[in-house]
This record gives sequence, structure tokens and C-alpha cells, in this order.
Amino acid sequence: MKRLIFYGALLLILVTAIITMRPYLFSSDEKRIKKVISQAEKAVEKKNLPQMMKCLSPRYTDDFGHNYATLQRNLKQLFEYTGPIKVAVDYLDIEVDIEKRSAIAYFLAKVTSRVAGQKIDLVKEFCGSDRFVARLQKINGQWKIRSVKTLEYTFD
Repeated sequence: MKRLIFYGALLLILVTAIITMRPYLFSSDEKRIKKVISQAEKAVEKKNLPQMMKCLSPRYTDDFGHNYATLQRNLKQLFEYTGPIKVAVDYLDIEVDIEKRSAIAYFLAKVTSRVAGQKIDLVKEFCGSDRFVARLQKINGQWKIRSVKTLEYTFD
């Protein structure tokens, strides 16, 4: 009887653990990538530089000449000189290459804030385009943003 109670309790603990851990154990790479992009959005809105940098690969580059260190320095300055920041990422499309442990995310981004009392669209002001492609890589089981490039508008 004691053995039955022991195994019943053990089974209950295992079932509870599986239910609790299910989102982490069976989450798709696409969902994990969306989570990284969402974390980056929230970090910028909260002006949380350490959290933002956790979303990036140490080998980060972009087509504005930034690497990990220069982006960190420029974001710190941006956070100091702007008012509250609002980020909106739309039309997110993700392509995952499991074998290469890489992914590409296409999206539109709008980042607005107040500078010297005037509301500006930071993306259009500094990037010239609101269309982006981000390349991500899986590092130690975690998806990180490796590079970001702007896309020119094309009309079909």
C-alpha cells in the first residue's frame, strides 16, 4: 500500500512538472524567435540596455556600421536623450533553417519617441526605411539576433 501511494505521488509530481515545463520543452523555434524579438521590443521601450543586449549575438553587425559594442554605446546615448519610446513590430515573417541553426526574420518596425519636445519616428529618421531583415543564430540553445539590415521598398 505504501508503495502504491509513493508511486501515485511520484506520478502526480511528474505530470505536474511536464505540464509546467511543456511550453519550454515543446516550444517551436519560430515561437522562440518571436519571443526574442518581443523581448528586444520591450527592452527598448523600457530603456533596459542590459536586457536588450541579451537579445543580440556578441558578433552582431548591421548595415549602419554598428557592432555589438558600438550599438550598445549608441543605444545608451539614445535612451538618455529621448523621452518614452514606443516600438511596434508588424508583419513578422520567419524562416528557420534547423540544420544551419540560423533563421531570417522579415518585419516592419516603427519606433517613436519625443526628442526636444517633438515626436519623431526614430526608424525613419535614422534608418531611412521601416522594412528590416534580421538574421538570427542559435547559440547554446538560445536564439540571438546576429545582424539587421534595412530593405528598400519595392512595388510589384
